[in-house]
This record gives sequence, structure tokens and C-alpha cells, in this order.
Amino acid sequence: MKVVVKNFKLTSAFEKHVHSKMDGIEKKFSLDDVTITVSQEKTSSSVQFLGRDVHGATVKIKCSALDAYAAVDKMRDVCKEKLARLKEKKSGQRRIAEPAAPAPAERIRKVRISPMSRQEATDKMTSRNYNFWLFVDRETGVFTALYRKDDGDMCVAHPVFEE
Repeated sequence: MKVVVKNFKLTSAFEKHVHSKMDGIEKKFSLDDVTITVSQEKTSSSVQFLGRDVHGATVKIKCSALDAYAAVDKMRDVCKEKLARLKEKKSGQRRIAEPAAPAPAERIRKVRISPMSRQEATDKMTSRNYNFWLFVDRETGVFTALYRKDDGDMCVAHPVFEE
């Protein structure tokens, strides 16, 4: 692997950093003639990865970050992702994602709420084979929900608004 820098001096610490981050990539994906070019601008650094895969195709990847060390770290992640996709594509073992099941259609119904007794609400709910019924209790004037539990018992719920 060859490390080339532009617009700044190549230190041994920086070269070690590049090799420690990118050597694994070179070996894992069987790349030859790898050149890492790092260039420093006023406000950012950019890294270019250039190599040849086992099939002879040229691989060129670019990325940038605020400083040179961060750009190399980012390049490692980008290379891993892109080279893995390239490897899957070339080997013909690309995973095909199963289509996601469509979300169930949401049904919105407008319900007319009217005053009635609990008995009338129970009769309407059971005659229509519903599991709940919304009404205004004629005796108390309170908005009420009547619902059937799994065991068949009927229950009443009154909303309470907290402040």
C-alpha cells in the first residue's frame, strides 16, 4: 500500500495510522496496487482510495472530513461497505431483500355520539356485534365507552382529563 499526501507533510505517526486502518481492508478484499491519497485543504481533508480487485477492475472511492485522521477513519468505513457490496455483486450472491408486507389499511369512521342509557348502548352494541360502543350517558351527561372484555363481561370507561 502506498500513501501519498498533498499540501501537508507525511509524518510517521500519520502513515502508521493509515496503515493500521487500511491494511485489513486490503487483505480482506484481496486488493492490489492500493494507493491512498490524502489532501489537506483550508477547512477539510479528503482521502482517495485507488486499488485493483482480483478481477482486474479499478476501485476508486473518495470521502472527506474535517481533518486528515478523521477522513482516513471515515474512508475505512466507506471502503468496507462499498467493497462488501462489490464482492457480493461479483460473486452473484447478492441478497435480495424480501418485499415488506404492506401496512394494513387504516379505517377511519366517523361516529355519531348520542345520549342514551347504558342498557340502550348495550343493546346497540350487541345487536351490531361490536366489541365497544361510544355514547353520552343520558343520566350523568358523561361521555362513556362501553366495551366487552375477552371473557364476555361488559365494562364501562369514562375519560378523565388531567391538567
